[in-house]
Amino acid sequence: MQWARKHTRSPRRQLELLVLLKAFQFLGYFPAPRVIAPSIVVASARRLDMLAPECAFSVAPATLYRSRAAVRRRLGVERWTTVTRRLLVSRLLSLNQGRGGPNDFLNAAVEYLRQDGIELPALRTLRRLIGSIRARVDRAFCAAIVAPLKERDRRILEGLMNVPPHEALSGFERIKQRSARATLKHLTAHLIHLRWLQELPATQPLIAGLGLGKVTDLPDQARALNVYELRERGATRRLALLICLLQVARTDCLDQLATLYLRRIHWMWGRAREDLEGWRRNRSGLSQSLVRLLRRIVVEFDQPSPEGSLDERLGAIAGERGGREVILRDCDIALEHSVNDPRSFLIRHYRRSRATLMTLLAALPLDAEQPEAWPLELADRLGMMDEDRDSILSLDVDPGHISAPWRDLIQRPGPGLTVDRRQFEVYAFCEVADALKAGEVFVSGSLAFAYYRETLVARDLASEPCQAFLRDRGLPTRAEKFVDQLRDALRSAAWQLDELFKIDCPPCRIDRDGSCICRGCARLRPVSRPSSWPTPSKRAYRSAICSTCPPMWMAGRSGPGTSGRCRVNLLRSRTLDAGTSRPRSPTAAISGLPRRRGTSPDRPRPICCRS
Repeated sequence: MQWARKHTRSPRRQLELLVLLKAFQFLGYFPAPRVIAPSIVVASARRLDMLAPECAFSVAPATLYRSRAAVRRRLGVERWTTVTRRLLVSRLLSLNQGRGGPNDFLNAAVEYLRQDGIELPALRTLRRLIGSIRARVDRAFCAAIVAPLKERDRRILEGLMNVPPHEALSGFERIKQRSARATLKHLTAHLIHLRWLQELPATQPLIAGLGLGKVTDLPDQARALNVYELRERGATRRLALLICLLQVARTDCLDQLATLYLRRIHWMWGRAREDLEGWRRNRSGLSQSLVRLLRRIVVEFDQPSPEGSLDERLGAIAGERGGREVILRDCDIALEHSVNDPRSFLIRHYRRSRATLMTLLAALPLDAEQPEAWPLELADRLGMMDEDRDSILSLDVDPGHISAPWRDLIQRPGPGLTVDRRQFEVYAFCEVADALKAGEVFVSGSLAFAYYRETLVARDLASEPCQAFLRDRGLPTRAEKFVDQLRDALRSAAWQLDELFKIDCPPCRIDRDGSCICRGCARLRPVSRPSSWPTPSKRAYRSAICSTCPPMWMAGRSGPGTSGRCRVNLLRSRTLDAGTSRPRSPTAAISGLPRRRGTSPDRPRPICCRS
């Protein structure tokens, strides 16, 4: 208000200046006076102790020019000029490697302008500027994709816009169609579509080193076009759209096939666990009978009888159970699945999924960082076992790669590593699935199961934009300094909060260095209270409560339940528990006071005797 009176004389001009100031603080730009919200005008007039104008808010052109200049000087804001436009363009061009949609660029532009203290231009100005930036970035990106393309591949891609004989759709429309979810029902059609996509020119070398966000953004633009609209585009952009669309279609097919492979393995494990639980329920009676047999044998050992020797009595007990062979057989059945491990039940459900898993593994181009990785060797052996019919195989591999639970299940007596072929196939498929989920094995050309190092941005390319991003927001560029600054900020905030609510006898206090100093009631802190500390008196507790409350309520006000007494006297009388000398907390004391209608019982109103 003093600033407004300093720059203007009449109350009307002061109101106009304050309204423009508040509107700019909320919006970041100067709106037209006629569209300013009436609530801002009414609030500003109330601050000046004057009535709000009854007619629409308006400002003379000359006054509007001077008032805007005064507001800019007070807030330290720079006008939108050619220099600020050039600065904004240079900063937005650094976002070309990300997924730069119109809204992303618009949000980034507004954020940059607000940080630099620059007045926001009109929305259509920003949209026109962003459109020109995106067009420039897209032209450079498309040229980088199409530059290494060979002439033969160029003719094949151009031919995708033509409808082949005896076909209903062009190649472009077939690529655009999103393939159905890879299921057992659609697996054959999915593999045929993937095989057709792989016969087209290779696209991975063309987009290597380019931003992944732009590669996945261009296919969305291509899917919104038909063949005729695509032909109207320039040759460079048309080929770039086809290349990115083809790359995304391939990655989508491979991702779905790999997902189906993992889902099938997960289905086998789920059914095996169900079989294990059912086996336990069915064998509970057998286990109980064997335990009762063991109890009878122990009793015979402890209580010798003169009727016969110990061997004769034990033989009679075994005869009642069926004899030695029957007891050993029942023990083998009971101990067959004694561990909580459903591996032995996988073979039941593997027979139904073997053909599907073999087909999926043959279609997935698996690779690893180390070519001699054990999961890759297992995948190669599975491919060779597809036509093998022998039930027992002898493998020349190191048994140390196989874990102990699997080795006990698949190994058979014989020279070297003699295994059961079906059990070994189950182990190999599960091992490949675990390696695929862990990232030890990846699918070449995939996106969800790709090699993670291929999706990383080079350090020399990302270092400068990252440091610029941190500098723009006032953050340190080093990790150690960032942690130190965050720790200092938290300590300062905690100390300021403690100083804001400081009372005469605080239960806990945080010092400037971040250390905690505990005093007062033992219920409010985890440490024990020394017996030498005195109990706060009623007067000290009253002053502590009053110093905490803000000075906004007058003493002597009466309300329902106060009987005309001062509220502080009521607070003082309710501070102590009835019949005890133990003081209660300020929150407990205040919560016992009467509340106004509409207030929440969980948030009592602050009451103070001062002011």
